[in-house]
Amino acid sequence: MARLPSEGDQAAVIVNALVRLGDVALHIGANWGLFSWALARQAGSGGHVHVFEPNPQHAASLERIGAGRSNVGVHAVALSDGSGEAVLHILMRTDYEASLETHQDSGPTHQVTVPVRRLDDVVSEGCRVSFVEGDEPALLRGAARVLAPRPALLIEIEQRHRGDKIATTFQQFERSATRVTRYGTTVWCPSTA
Repeated sequence: MARLPSEGDQAAVIVNALVRLGDVALHIGANWGLFSWALARQAGSGGHVHVFEPNPQHAASLERIGAGRSNVGVHAVALSDGSGEAVLHILMRTDYEASLETHQDSGPTHQVTVPVRRLDDVVSEGCRVSFVEGDEPALLRGAARVLAPRPALLIEIEQRHRGDKIATTFQQFERSATRVTRYGTTVWCPSTA
């Protein structure tokens, strides 16, 4: 089984430790797919990885990963607590920072309309591991069934993208997870959950 190079990258260490052959894993907010590729390698042909990324700028990269791995399903949708369409705000200074919420202090954005789905409507099976880049609280409300088995969640949250305190969001996720590993831009601390 191939592993992510993990020297200096705690997220890679955690992915390598959590994902096993045959697992169903979710990569929510996949960006261009570094962890999608790693999750697919870790889960192997007996597992499956559902990759979610609404930003159309990353579609080609994710489709290449999906085309090269039979155990990857790419979903070009944003996840929330309802279905329909929403405006995705993409920072103009990058192509990887995007959100359904506006953050005035982040800088100018351009907007695209993207499809929105509930995780429970897209994924039929529960999962063992979910890697979440983005903490949309509405995601939890639309994922009650999929998260009912209380999978391990790896969540990336940075205070600079939040209107409320990070601790509030972690409390919501901890109610849905067996384990939560907390990390931000500089601090990693394992949850006691």
